[in-house]
Formats: sequence, C-alpha cells, structure tokens
Amino acid sequence: MKPGAKVPEAAVEAAAKEAQAGEEEEGQELRDEEEQGESGDADDEAASEWRKQAREEAEKLALAVTRIEDIRDGVAQRRALERLLTQVDEMGLRSAALRGFASEHVRLVRLAVRHWNELSKGARDRSAMALFFLDHEHPAFLRHDATFRSCLRRERRG
Repeated sequence: MKPGAKVPEAAVEAAAKEAQAGEEEEGQELRDEEEQGESGDADDEAASEWRKQAREEAEKLALAVTRIEDIRDGVAQRRALERLLTQVDEMGLRSAALRGFASEHVRLVRLAVRHWNELSKGARDRSAMALFFLDHEHPAFLRHDATFRSCLRRERRG
C-alpha cells in the first residue's frame, strides 16, 4: 500500500479486533502460567508438609519399637505390637518414612516374627505396611533374612 493511501475502515476494525484478541489470548496465557506456578508452589508445600508429617510419625513409631522391646511380659508385648502394627497400617504410604529409621524398622519386623503365631489374623494382615517398605539391604535384615522367610512360608501354608 502506498504511503498516505486511505485504508478501508473495515480493515482497520478487523486489525484492531485481531490485535485485541491476541492481547486477550496472551493475557490469558500469562494468567494460566501464574496459576500453574501458584498451584505448583502449593503442591510443593503440600508435599513438603506430607513428608514432614510422615517423618514425625515414623520417629514416634521408632521410639515405640524401643519401648515395646523393653516390655518383658510376652502377652503385653504382643498387645503393644498389635497396636503399633495398626498405627503403621493407618499411616498407609507415609509408612515409607520408616526407611529413615532402618534399625528400628528391622526390629519392628523381628518383633512381628517373634510373635507371629500369637498375633491375631487382623494384626498379621495389618503388618503388610510394616513389611512393604522394609529396607531389604539393611545389614540387620540380612542377618535375619532366613527367619523372616521362614515366617512368611509358615503364613502362606496357613
């Protein structure tokens, strides 16, 4: 188009609408990015809080394992163990934090093996979470691996 030539009014309106639509679209993209960033921060905070809660719960359970080991009465020790196994089960995936307390975690499983035949069926079922996240490479586990496997074989036979 020649300099100074008159641009049709319809073309000016179309260009203005196109520019406005582009600005609105760009603005929406920026708002979407901001919202994603905010939700990402919220997700990070929620995950961090979840991990913190899991570590705190695992620490309490680790201390409870020591207390249970100190109980000399076998029946009382078994009952305390059943309550602890219920707590581990209720933690669900947060029980993975027990890996941060590997020695106590192995000792918990050793307690379960020691009382396995006397544990209620429900307690044995609830022990799954305690066993699921066990660090199978931990030296204490490796020393007692044959005992754990024997216990599991007996359970499978019923």
